[in-house]
Amino acid sequence: MTRLAEEKLGLKMETTLLGGDAGNYDTKLRLALTGSEDLPDVFPVYGTQMIADMIESGRVKDITDDIEQYMPDRIKEIYEKYPETYYPLTKDGRTYGIACCPALTEGQVMIIRQDWLDKPELEAPANMDEFEAVIKAFTEDNPDGNGENDTYGFTYAGDSIYNTGWVADPVSLFSANSGKNIPGAWYEDENGDLMYGSIHEGNRKTLERMAEWHKNGWIFQEAAATGAWDAMMQFTEGKAGNICRIWTMTSCQTEP
Repeated sequence: MTRLAEEKLGLKMETTLLGGDAGNYDTKLRLALTGSEDLPDVFPVYGTQMIADMIESGRVKDITDDIEQYMPDRIKEIYEKYPETYYPLTKDGRTYGIACCPALTEGQVMIIRQDWLDKPELEAPANMDEFEAVIKAFTEDNPDGNGENDTYGFTYAGDSIYNTGWVADPVSLFSANSGKNIPGAWYEDENGDLMYGSIHEGNRKTLERMAEWHKNGWIFQEAAATGAWDAMMQFTEGKAGNICRIWTMTSCQTEP
């Protein structure tokens, strides 16, 4: 993302990773807001109270005119269908951040270390068998080149129910076998009856396969007790080669 911003927009970005869980992030953000510490130019805000406090502080930029001038028409059309999305970010008819729209956060994307794929000349996986081959290589073939057995193919947040709609959620692995019948959600079957996705046969197949990967050491061994923020850190610190996450659009921008 930082390279793309520099290549396409001429913006050189410096990223600050706070680490820890969501509560830790909010604490640091509030300390920066109430103290003399500078806020980043762009940063996510996850709670409506924090958003309100940011706007009230006067330290975030009114981007109403920027949205009108720079937002692509195809994105504007989506937001016009979900006007309530912007309610928490609006005060006196002015907007102070880019809202997280449901239509822009549906589904997961898989983020894979391209440099780790290049070394054994692997392609990005397109199915479960290819995914298994990739995480096996990421674990056993020394992808970071340090000569030590200290990497694993995949990490995720397993400390809560799958399909949380948050980062490091492996729900896309379940949908590979169950389609739309993913864990933690209700769906109508072909007869119009409600079905709970967690008990779909395809999800059992995914769990069995993940158990085999865990047994082989191809996924993070403590994933079942790992939260989303810690899972992300394992990826960003170069310990895991693959992580799933949603697209997110929430941000606020400070005055230049």
